[in-house]
Amino acid sequence: MFFNAFNESMAANKAGYSASSTQTNSAYSGASVSGAAGAVIGTDGAAIGGAVGVSGYAGGSSTSSTTVAYNGAAAYQAELIASDRIADYNNQMLQERNIKDAGYLKITTVNPGETISGYVNIQYKKGDELSVNIPVDSVVYPFVWTIDK
Repeated sequence: MFFNAFNESMAANKAGYSASSTQTNSAYSGASVSGAAGAVIGTDGAAIGGAVGVSGYAGGSSTSSTTVAYNGAAAYQAELIASDRIADYNNQMLQERNIKDAGYLKITTVNPGETISGYVNIQYKKGDELSVNIPVDSVVYPFVWTIDK
């Protein structure tokens, strides 16, 4: 009963919490072209001594975040449900125990022609046979069972 109650309570304690995650990804890239001023034009029309440069860049970034929220109403509802389930389980366990307790043989008078049946609690010990002696008035009735291995 303890472990059932512990499990139900732990589950109910987690019921009020919820989490959400967000991830944002971005990429960027670009290029630039630069040229040097003051180039000299040759007789064939080609630039002499001029410089042209090209540079490029690229990159990316990623961010993530998690938000945890608590809902008191949901936690309270889960706690009520857990309490009901614990009480139901405990009640079932007690009913089962009462049924077993009622089935054990008790000291009673058995009249001629009557029968009685029930459970007998016997302490376990290692051995090859089980012997139960039942005294009725001054007569002892032995019952012996061989234990199979």
